[in-house]
Amino acid sequence: MHVIVCALLYHYNVEGLALLRTYGTSGKSSEEKTREQLAEELDRARKLMAELEEALKGYEERIDIHSQLSSDIFFSYDNTLKVLSVTPNVLRIAGYDPAELVGRNFNELEMLVHPEDVHDAYDSVDHVLSGKTVYPNIYRFFTKDGQKRFAEVSGVPIVRDGKVVAMVSRASDITRHVEMERCLRESEESCRRTLQRLPDAISIISRDDFRLLYVNDAFNLLTGYSHEETLGKNIFDLKLASGPTDNDGFRRVCRDGKEISRHEYRCRRKDGQYVDVLVSVRTLSYDDRDCMVMIMTDISSLLKKREEQGEGESRTLQGQKLEAVRTLAGGIAHDFNNILTTILGYTRMASRDVTGGIDSTVVKDELNEVRRAAQKARDLVNQLLVFSRHAQRKFTPLVLGEAVRETLKMLRQMLPSNIEIEERLDDEGYVLGDPNLIHQAVMNLCSNAVNAMAGQGGTLNVSIERVSMDDEAASVAPDLSPGPYLVLRVHDTGPGMNHKVRHRAFEPYFSTRFKGRGSGLGLSVVHGIAGDHGGTVICTSQPGEGTSFDLYLPEVKADSEDMDVLVDTANARGNETILIIDDEATVVRTADRTLKDLGYTVVTKTQGDDALEHFRTNPERYDLVIADLGMPGMEADELAQKLSEIREDIPIIVCGAKGTAVTGKAMKGPGLRQCIAKPFDAQGLAMTVRKVLDRERQRTGGD
Repeated sequence: MHVIVCALLYHYNVEGLALLRTYGTSGKSSEEKTREQLAEELDRARKLMAELEEALKGYEERIDIHSQLSSDIFFSYDNTLKVLSVTPNVLRIAGYDPAELVGRNFNELEMLVHPEDVHDAYDSVDHVLSGKTVYPNIYRFFTKDGQKRFAEVSGVPIVRDGKVVAMVSRASDITRHVEMERCLRESEESCRRTLQRLPDAISIISRDDFRLLYVNDAFNLLTGYSHEETLGKNIFDLKLASGPTDNDGFRRVCRDGKEISRHEYRCRRKDGQYVDVLVSVRTLSYDDRDCMVMIMTDISSLLKKREEQGEGESRTLQGQKLEAVRTLAGGIAHDFNNILTTILGYTRMASRDVTGGIDSTVVKDELNEVRRAAQKARDLVNQLLVFSRHAQRKFTPLVLGEAVRETLKMLRQMLPSNIEIEERLDDEGYVLGDPNLIHQAVMNLCSNAVNAMAGQGGTLNVSIERVSMDDEAASVAPDLSPGPYLVLRVHDTGPGMNHKVRHRAFEPYFSTRFKGRGSGLGLSVVHGIAGDHGGTVICTSQPGEGTSFDLYLPEVKADSEDMDVLVDTANARGNETILIIDDEATVVRTADRTLKDLGYTVVTKTQGDDALEHFRTNPERYDLVIADLGMPGMEADELAQKLSEIREDIPIIVCGAKGTAVTGKAMKGPGLRQCIAKPFDAQGLAMTVRKVLDRERQRTGGD
């Protein structure tokens, strides 16, 4: 640009001088022009020159300003490579005053160019002097204070009459750009090294063709495939999925761009072994392509450790259960010994009196004592059945407030005079419950409260309130599913309990009372009743602050269109342990949630072989197996045969798509009890399970 300004100044100066000569010549040759006319014309010519010079000066100033703001330095050379001009910004960029460079030859400027780039620079100069344009090349150069910088240099020749008379070159300072690229490369390399060293298996997968664009060492180690066997391959060709549904699910994730966080999954290795992993998937732009980054964390050792911890906890829990059973057995033995002592004693007396000719009235009184003792035994057995959840029950919609009020009417007749009852009951809330069991639960809670205030007196507060349990609130009470509940609260103003006593409050036959007062099963029975109704009971107490028992029962709407379904489902509750085997994850989740909500303990498996190995470790744990009719690689009759070889009497329910043919051979297989068609609803599944379990109990002579 500076070169252009110089050319323009030269052009206008030449034109101005020519004009002056014209004026001067015309004045000498023409006698008609007067001296005044010549002076006027000369004055106009001078003004024109002044205007031209002013315009060129402004233009040159603008060019200089642009040069100062630009990172481009312009050099002009003649054909002997002498520097004719250089833009002023060379001082800002390279530290040289333009006067230090103008007039010097290119050979004298080698101190500007990095020694390793000098040869290439001369090649470019020769190229321009031959009449060709040189397009940008990157060279290193040094500033006056010795700093190394980078420039992108290009050059064009100036040709006159077919000969190169000069050349102009542009040198753009790209040091920042080069440094940014270097930092970016180093950052990418650092990230790559970090990813390679991470223990998690990381892969980047193209969303359009599912090809693996990047895998780290941990991915190769986890899957058993080498780097060459994975990079550029379709991920589905590696057969990492444990089943076809997992492949379909991952295709949907890639198609929809959905993200997955810590999903538990079984990964199949190259050698056919399975590894338990946590999978997370995120969207990512990689090499200008829409991709998914998948992170797999091997949790096999964690699960093994958890299983070992679980076994340790199971042993501890088993010890606690044995202690509770010993306490229960001791309490039952004590009560039945008292009953049997009464029966045996009065029976002997009645036999003696009959043979001794004693009045029949005496014998009748003795037999009545035997009858009363037998009734106590019957009541004790009924309480044990409720505690063990084997009692017969019939659920029906009932107003909880009315049921509680009827129980309190009976209780008031038995209360000592120093205990008062305060009640706040809602007559609008409905629950699905067995009236007799609800009555017994209320009576047991209130009797426990009355006994806690025995001697000192106090107030028995009984109230009902509505609560809505969301996921966070339900986490406080793990036995509860989210939803609406009615809470029956029974609070006494007694002495309260410390943590140790409160922790054992629901153990059978654990009591802080004197022996002979109460059966020791009251709160245990309440706990069993709460579980049968899909609820729970929570105790809160502090020494000196009394005790509260909160009985949570699921609320139902009286006008619900699904009331019949709710009643049938509620009557299908149970506490047995069930193994579900199905390769469809959605079916497994639905059945698992349905049966757990009904009180069952559920274990799920998605692979037939895995389920068999699991069942083999503890076959007596399970009361029922529910298996898919069409498990991959294993038909229902084959699965039933293998399960029966492990445990002969295990009952099995098979389920398959509606319309699926169930062969007679399959249904006659060992253990097969029932077939249920997919899709099944909660009511159908619950009633089928309950029917099979009840039939099995009758067949084996159980309770």
